[in-house]
Amino acid sequence: MTIDHTLLFQKRFSQPDNWRWHHFKSATGHKIRFGSVFPKDKIPEAVVVCLPGFREFGEKYFELAHDMLERNIGFWVIDWAGQGQSDRLLPNDPLKVHSLGIEKNVQDLDQFLNDYVKPAAVHPDVGRLPVFLIGHSMGAHIGLRFMHKYSSNLVRGAAFSAPLVAIRQFARYPAFLVKLLSMYIRMSSESYIPGGEKMAELAREAAPGTGFYSSDPDRDQLHRNWFMHQETLRVNGPTYGWLAETLKSCLILQKKSYLRKIELPVLIATAEKDFIVSSKATKKLVSRLPNGELLELPDAQHEIFMERDDIRNKFLAKFDEFIHRTVLSREDRLKKF
Repeated sequence: MTIDHTLLFQKRFSQPDNWRWHHFKSATGHKIRFGSVFPKDKIPEAVVVCLPGFREFGEKYFELAHDMLERNIGFWVIDWAGQGQSDRLLPNDPLKVHSLGIEKNVQDLDQFLNDYVKPAAVHPDVGRLPVFLIGHSMGAHIGLRFMHKYSSNLVRGAAFSAPLVAIRQFARYPAFLVKLLSMYIRMSSESYIPGGEKMAELAREAAPGTGFYSSDPDRDQLHRNWFMHQETLRVNGPTYGWLAETLKSCLILQKKSYLRKIELPVLIATAEKDFIVSSKATKKLVSRLPNGELLELPDAQHEIFMERDDIRNKFLAKFDEFIHRTVLSREDRLKKF
């Protein structure tokens, strides 16, 4: 497969001016990296916190950061434990993507929001700026779990792309079988799932734009390009432990009683040609959210933020309308100190 090695030098995929990287120590003792950028010489309309998907990293969302800056919105992104430039969870085998439980990711997100995003989302002339989540796949899953646990203490709403509500290959099985499977595979917790040790090479071996992540030839190469140019971002596939924890968390997220408690406005986009997560399960989830809205994107593949312009722009246009209607146009948009 031919790789365009000049891709990362395009302005849209490059680190925005005034970008800053930082990190914090999580409750489990792991270094968690995050990045941020704010509009220059302007008071932002809002702040967006980006929650990447499985095996992703902050650099992959530089283009989205540029998009938010054009909208006069501040942008933050977090690298989940075990991927990006955050500490690996199995230091003796750092290429394995492992999990200590989705609850730990939720805890890391809460710490990140309260210790770093919240203090920065203020301006002496206007008060507290509204904070909005935007996330993809696994990141959207963690975001939904966070919104259930912590309600509206800080976040005002969310827009999610192809959330991991159910892994497509397991969506056909009843919940009790998925639960039994998650308990069984946990016994091999730190071992790769079949093929996991080669996932970095094989997952995107198709010609750019012809696989099952994105139909855009340039954006489809971003993930592999970053892995090649920055080895410290590189990871392989998941362990059985990651799969077990994810399946367990998906069952939690599918419960009616659980979803009813997520009262904040949530926009969720599904991809018609998604072969990674179950769009059927996602649509059911949206119908159970008190303030959920569904955006169906024909021809889209799993990575909507990495899709071609005609698809990606539909999501961004709906995001603009949604955040203005539910947050920015409200009289209580800004909160006092």
